[in-house]
Amino acid sequence: PGKAEAGGPDCLVSVDPPPGIYFYPPSQIFARKGDYVWHHNQVVPNLCWLHVVGQSSLRTHLWGMWMLRPYSRGSFGGLFMCYLTTRSFEPTICIQGGPWKLDQCDIRSSSDLPSTAIVTVYRSDVTLSESALGGLEPIKLRRKTKLDTGEIEEFWGEMNGGLVCLDDSWCVLLGCTVDQT
Repeated sequence: PGKAEAGGPDCLVSVDPPPGIYFYPPSQIFARKGDYVWHHNQVVPNLCWLHVVGQSSLRTHLWGMWMLRPYSRGSFGGLFMCYLTTRSFEPTICIQGGPWKLDQCDIRSSSDLPSTAIVTVYRSDVTLSESALGGLEPIKLRRKTKLDTGEIEEFWGEMNGGLVCLDDSWCVLLGCTVDQT
């Protein structure tokens, strides 16, 4: 598989899948079980659709960020998804369009910086069913040394959220678990 276009008559989604990920034009991606790292953010532009399916329940791990632009639509199913951000508050999935359906997914955010698994904005329309959202790991007890006194101070790290809905976005959760870890 190589670069291709995804869904829609004039859609220009650039998909450069790693080995083990199969792209079926115009709009479907099938991923075998395993770990896959996307080296750049995946963007589904305006007026495009995309369906991403994992081979077996939550044994397909996609590491990277997804931007789902206004008027885009599609689905994700049977996937573990996580983006290990290097900047604060970069979500694993940012949804600006819809309708988008996520079924039997486990979507996590980075454990080192405050972030969130899914952010919905503008007038996005999202339905999640039988899915889990939250931080990758529980909040960790951290230690730092005070500069002025040299004392060691313990504190809890930043929390990573599961879901943030902004603007006029719409999100329905059916049988889901949301962790604030």
